[in-house]
Amino acid sequence: MKKMSLEILQILRQKSFCFFKLVLPLCVTLISTYVHAQSNVVGFIENAGQIKDQFGKINENVDFLYTQGPLHVQLRKTGFSYEIFQKLDLNTPKSVHTYKIHRIDVEFEGANTFQWYSSHQLPDLYNFYGGSKIEDVRAYKNIVAKEIWDGVDIEFTLDSVNGVKYEIKTKDQASVRNIKLKVYGADSIQLVESSIRYFFGDGQLSDEFPKVYSACDGKIIDGFIIVTGK
Repeated sequence: MKKMSLEILQILRQKSFCFFKLVLPLCVTLISTYVHAQSNVVGFIENAGQIKDQFGKINENVDFLYTQGPLHVQLRKTGFSYEIFQKLDLNTPKSVHTYKIHRIDVEFEGANTFQWYSSHQLPDLYNFYGGSKIEDVRAYKNIVAKEIWDGVDIEFTLDSVNGVKYEIKTKDQASVRNIKLKVYGADSIQLVESSIRYFFGDGQLSDEFPKVYSACDGKIIDGFIIVTGK
């Protein structure tokens, strides 16, 4: 499987201590044949046993799942994943369809052992019926993992229209250099204008280029990303 690495670095000229954060809203650019494979859930839903792998078994590696249109985002024990669903039998009028799934895994390279924590529970509860009955599954607006690398937290946040962004927060300048994301499943990664673009097949997924802020005064700080690998 092809792998590439993203190293997120920043240039700081401030002498005072404060927190910094990188903000990456997710924006999906896909061809029109992509459709969603199941009903959308608002927010990040917890895995209470309803999330299955490709073999129909409980996927214990996924802690939370976000769905919006053709895009799924899995928050896993070693990173997160994008899954994009493509419906193959577009003109077939039947209740069960065939889908092709494009998957991009983002691993936290060299990370500490960490756990995802939820907050801001949303009002709706969800029920799942099939091989087993799973009821009253909760969803949340915010999910955070602390000290993924030394001095580095990552937080996924839901906006008012069920869009999602994630922020990488560091305690100081030195901590930023601990951040390394290893990407599997993309044909290529390109830095295009103000976005990071993951290319797969005839589609692409785009993250806006991270903006680096000082939490002391909210000012934007110069930053850059290095892409390594083939």
